[in-house]
Amino acid sequence: MVPRVWTRRKALVAATWGLTILTMEIFLTLMYRSIMSTFTFYSAIAAAVISSALLSLAIYISEPRYKRARYELIIEVLDERVDDDLGRIIINAAKESGRISPYELAKEANLSIYKVVERIHELEKEGKLRISGLTLE
Repeated sequence: MVPRVWTRRKALVAATWGLTILTMEIFLTLMYRSIMSTFTFYSAIAAAVISSALLSLAIYISEPRYKRARYELIIEVLDERVDDDLGRIIINAAKESGRISPYELAKEANLSIYKVVERIHELEKEGKLRISGLTLE
């Protein structure tokens, strides 16, 4: 789920860019009005409104430029006995490859990445696994 603050900020940026482009296009149209026919003038104004609206929409629905840093934890399993489903998913993933990506596990378990990281730390405190390293993707 996208945070509301990010959605509001993105909408504000989209509207600002759209209004900026609209203002520039109308200014240029007014500047050249003396050499345009009435039909051409109103067509240019309509095109300015439509293009700025499309630009605002494109900015609003676009993906953010940055990507969240993804990393993998290098984990050694010490004890396989766990009581909950998330713990089992974590232990099984660590047994398979020795590496865990909290981001991928969160997507697989349909949970937040923070919940997965919290559970990994709990398992480490309980002595079920040991984190021996970290790799950035």
